[in-house]
Amino acid sequence: MKHIRFPFAESIDLSIVKGGKTTIINCELASSDVEIFQSLNYRKKSIFKRPLVLQFSNPLLQTYSALNFDFAVEQICVDHVTNVVKKISVISPHKKTGSFLQGYSEFSIVILAPVGFAREYRVKEDNTLIS
Repeated sequence: MKHIRFPFAESIDLSIVKGGKTTIINCELASSDVEIFQSLNYRKKSIFKRPLVLQFSNPLLQTYSALNFDFAVEQICVDHVTNVVKKISVISPHKKTGSFLQGYSEFSIVILAPVGFAREYRVKEDNTLIS
């Protein structure tokens, strides 16, 4: 598969609402199936400074993203009904060869961010609204 150029052409402003305070963060946007599948592949940690938002056209369908990058990434999954953060985790680089895929469903967006993003913006599971 040939990779597409990055950063992707579109961006999105996310609103993070926590405790009555709203913070706006500008992020790179992956909205097509090809961009979502490629996500952060072919990138180096040194150029990954801005979060990448995977925005799903139909959150009820399983959508896949390849996770073949060689640096740790924070993953923040947002529920498609409530827009509340449902899962925060760190994706560690794989030590084995091969392709690693992650399937997503029932999320409106998934944010792939540099590690520490959730702590910096005080994002917490079941307690933070992102739209």
